[in-house]
Parts: sequence; C-alpha cells; structure tokens
Amino acid sequence: MSLLRPSRRSLFASLQASLVLGACTGSPGPASTPSPTDAATDAVIDAVTDAVTDAGTDAVETVAVTFRVIDAATRRGVAGTLDPGNGEPEQSLADGEVTVQLAAQQPFEVVVQAAGYAPLHLHGRTASGDFTLVSFAASRALTRAVLGALGITDDGTRGLVVAGLDTPSLRAAVGAGASVDGDRGPAFIFDATGMPRLGDTLVAGGASFVSVSGVAPGQATVRATAPTGQRCALREGGGSTATVTVQAGAVHVVSFTCAAMP
Repeated sequence: MSLLRPSRRSLFASLQASLVLGACTGSPGPASTPSPTDAATDAVIDAVTDAVTDAGTDAVETVAVTFRVIDAATRRGVAGTLDPGNGEPEQSLADGEVTVQLAAQQPFEVVVQAAGYAPLHLHGRTASGDFTLVSFAASRALTRAVLGALGITDDGTRGLVVAGLDTPSLRAAVGAGASVDGDRGPAFIFDATGMPRLGDTLVAGGASFVSVSGVAPGQATVRATAPTGQRCALREGGGSTATVTVQAGAVHVVSFTCAAMP
C-alpha cells in the first residue's frame, strides 16, 4: 500500500512559484548580496526535504491477506465483492478468492457483498507476514431454514455473530466455546450428524463454529473459551475476546485459534 504524498519536485516547484510571484511585487537587490529572503527560503526547503524524508520512513508496513469465501452448502467460491475497510476500492471475488494489502499486526474488518447472501463481515487481526483466511458463507435461504428449524425468529433487525474455533491444523477445537455479551438470542452449533442444535460448545465430529443469533445492533464483545489446558486467541495473534460493531441483517465472523498452552 502506498502513501500519497507530494514529491520533492512538486514541493520545490510550489516554493519557487511563490518566490517568483513575490519578486514581481518588489524591487530586486544587487545580485551579489544575499537577502534575508534567501536564507528563509533555504530554511523552508530544508524543512520540506526533512518532512518528505520522514514521511517516506514512516510508511505503514503491510501484509498480503488472501480471503477465500466458500458457500456452506455447495462448497463453491462465492462471487461478489470485498471491501477491505482501509479506504481502498472494493475488490472482486474471483471464484470466491481475493488478495488485499492490509496493515500488519492490526485488527481488521472486511465486508463481503454477494447476491443471495447477507452482508458478511470478517473480523480478525493481521500477522507480521502474509496469510490466508477461509470463511464459509450461508445463503439467506439456508440461514432462514436453519434458524426456523431451531425455532428462532429472524426479522432482519438484528445480526448473527459466528465464532470460528479451529486448531492450528484447521480442525474443530472440540470442547471450545463462544459467547456474546449483551442483548442476544440463543447460540447454536452443528453436531456430528450435520444438523443444528442449541448450544455454545463444539462437539466431536461437528462443525468448527458457534453461531449466536439475534444480536442487537451496536458494539458487542465476542468471547472464546478454551478446553482445559488450552488457550483460544484471535487468529494470527491477539486475546480471547474481540469487540465488533454488529449491523442489522448482517453476519459477523470472528476467527479464533485454540491450542495447547505452552
């Protein structure tokens, strides 16, 4: 990612133009006699040069993050767009995959938009090096079917928060759990049969995420709990909690990694 800053040439040209305009209104002095204006100009040019040099050394370090968004039912890539959330333009998801540059070792939130899906907000923290983040997305129709099977009403005024709980080898961290503080509905998981059931702790043979329904819009804290002897932390580094700003009608995914404590 490049930082937009004026070049030395453009800065110096601006300074020179202002000096020329100033000279037009005054009387020139002897060519051989330095004037206070010359000294001031030299000082300004030196200051500008230092500022430009400093700006170059303060450039933000970035890493390449590859996002893969896969349909939960078809296992195919989701076609849509991804907003990197850093002021850069939206990127197209080609076969559900795109690589963007994000600030290193910083929290991030990117938003995926695709026809037939609720807005998908992916939350995490970047590492000091490049990495890949895979996320599943359920269509609106599938989400409604799952919530209906659990007796959960979704009127579109609240959000769904999903906590991914994986081992370092990207398997389900069995025994790990997740919760969301504040005003919310019930949590659910998918068991070894592939069916949804109410609960907030992963089970053997089941999926690797806990979903919390009916989360009120606004800030919410997502908490991961690890099995005995393990620790769950935000993917690529961080603590066991994450604060997200829930949007009505959106799905928010927070990725954690659970591993044995050193």
